[in-house]
Amino acid sequence: MAAPDRMRAPPGAARAVNGSNLMGFTLEEKTLKSGETVTLVHWEDLSPTRHGKALQERDWDGSGNRKGLSFYDSTSEYMHNSWASEHMAPQGATLPGKGSLMLYHHAQTGTWHSADALDIDHVAQWKDHFVERGVKSQAEAMMAYNDVDNLRLLPAPVNRARDAAFRVLDTHGADSPEWKQWVEDRFAFDPKTNRPGFDPDVDGSVRKRTTMEQPWKPEDGRTGLSFDAAVLGKWYQAKLQECYAGEVEVRHPDTGDKSKVPLFFCQASGQLCTRDAFDIDHEIPFELLGPEMAKHAGRGGLSKADALDGYNDTSNLRLVARGVNSSHDFEVQASGEYRDEKIAPEKRGEFNRFLGEDGGLLSPQLKQQLRELGRNYPSPQQLMSDFGQPGYGPYTQALGKLEQTGFGQAMTSQERSNVAGTLAVAATHYRLTIDHVAQSDDGSRVFAIQGDPKNNQFVWADAQGAKQQSLAQSTIDLNRLVHEQGNPSGPQLNQHRNATMQ
Repeated sequence: MAAPDRMRAPPGAARAVNGSNLMGFTLEEKTLKSGETVTLVHWEDLSPTRHGKALQERDWDGSGNRKGLSFYDSTSEYMHNSWASEHMAPQGATLPGKGSLMLYHHAQTGTWHSADALDIDHVAQWKDHFVERGVKSQAEAMMAYNDVDNLRLLPAPVNRARDAAFRVLDTHGADSPEWKQWVEDRFAFDPKTNRPGFDPDVDGSVRKRTTMEQPWKPEDGRTGLSFDAAVLGKWYQAKLQECYAGEVEVRHPDTGDKSKVPLFFCQASGQLCTRDAFDIDHEIPFELLGPEMAKHAGRGGLSKADALDGYNDTSNLRLVARGVNSSHDFEVQASGEYRDEKIAPEKRGEFNRFLGEDGGLLSPQLKQQLRELGRNYPSPQQLMSDFGQPGYGPYTQALGKLEQTGFGQAMTSQERSNVAGTLAVAATHYRLTIDHVAQSDDGSRVFAIQGDPKNNQFVWADAQGAKQQSLAQSTIDLNRLVHEQGNPSGPQLNQHRNATMQ
């Protein structure tokens, strides 16, 4: 994939990147009082913060504390979109009937990652970079912290153990058993491995006397609390098995070698992600659970051991994608209801028609029907092949192109329709038009390509799975996708917006 031109441009001179439908980015050099420069980025309609006089005049104390430092929105968007597209050879992947996602390649580990798994990291430690740039003020500290020439994306497990990880790599080398084992322990997954379930009565931790005698109150929050080793180990492994969705095949961006990438369902949003994108999350936030625990404590109140038991209560734990976890959109209150933002008060009689005939609660039978309806989309009355329906455009594009190819003509009419539907969903997900279709040399994958194939803008699906996925199911997937996206021309739900891939 051709790398985007990284020439400097005035802040107002936005330019397109990789031929995508994005506005793109511009890079701006800022000169510090020391005479050194840093590079800031403007991304689409986002710009670096213009710091006021107070921050410009406040000395940077060099304490080594990150307090007050953060990434600008423009920096975050640029790194996770344009930088990732340029440096991490993104490939789109689809599990028919389960979803699509973009995968990013990390060269040092040779592994593939969903967007949620990537952290922004400073190449040179930020404190060292501040010294090297001669940072004088708090405003300059923020600019140096956001210097994109010193930033990269790392998979979260590498970033969390950065020094240890690179020490193994530097000491033993990329081809060593030690490095390969380090990578496998954190990124690999064998669905055939037996992973026994977690039994709290057997596997739960026994609290120490010191924690049993140490008082705890809800105001203490999460300070001093952590997940038990058994939760991080046995429970986590069993939960991975439960969340496993399947695997997709990708090609190495340089060698073309094939490899399998295991994918998992986020237990909150249902989106696909890689293993390293998961956080262990409290479905009822611990900040809400703590006060509820205190209400039921005896005269002696709660101990830290009680707090640890509540924090590690596996009935309230789940695996969620990191982006979902940070958004808090899928958290629930102690009452079991979602923590929605405040809405207008109910009007008198507004929901009368939704109650049973006797004015009471819904019957158990109707409740069950509603639960089933929530889990299963009904078969659509109209398909995307019907004129005017969502997806009609990309479906007809894909079908027309398939009919012009030898491999498409070798399919039955139903298989062609099924494949066209699958490609239409994938293309819609990544905002691509379908100007060409193709298949891999071995026929295992089918591709929908936007524009000139040399531009490397495409999505693909497993050929056999695409032939078997009914047009009705693809229509359901597309309708759900359009609903999640809200506006088909707007940002994707929980996905990055750059559709350029290899």
